[in-house]
Amino acid sequence: MIMMKKGFIATLLLGSLVLWPSCDREDDINVWNTQLPQLIMEKYPKASIIEGERVVGGYEVSAFVDGVEAEIYFNSKYQWLRTEFDTYWNALPEEVRSGVEAAGYQQYIFEEIERVETATSTTYRFQIDREPKDLVLVFDSLGLRIQ
Repeated sequence: MIMMKKGFIATLLLGSLVLWPSCDREDDINVWNTQLPQLIMEKYPKASIIEGERVVGGYEVSAFVDGVEAEIYFNSKYQWLRTEFDTYWNALPEEVRSGVEAAGYQQYIFEEIERVETATSTTYRFQIDREPKDLVLVFDSLGLRIQ
């Protein structure tokens, strides 16, 4: 009887391990088995890829680009969508800093600042930790608030 219980428990555990990964909507991938490294190197020749994962609608690759941490997004057809670079206040263009100050947000502590590059624009996203919901501000490269 004890052997049957142990066998049953082992079967349950093994079965749960087989089924569990398929429930995840984001899956780590071996980036090197895809077209992603070549595409990234074409766009960012000095990039160092950290990891990649399949996300809903495509892929997300973490990398260092010119020493800055970045998240690079592609759709499911391996077309580049955008790159989000971590940045900080003193690295922002003067126009963007002036725009944030003119909008009255310079007194806030930004939890995160990102430069977001797409095929058509570069924007700057600022996250302010506020309860109950964080405030996200977006400015264009001229310092105009667009969100």
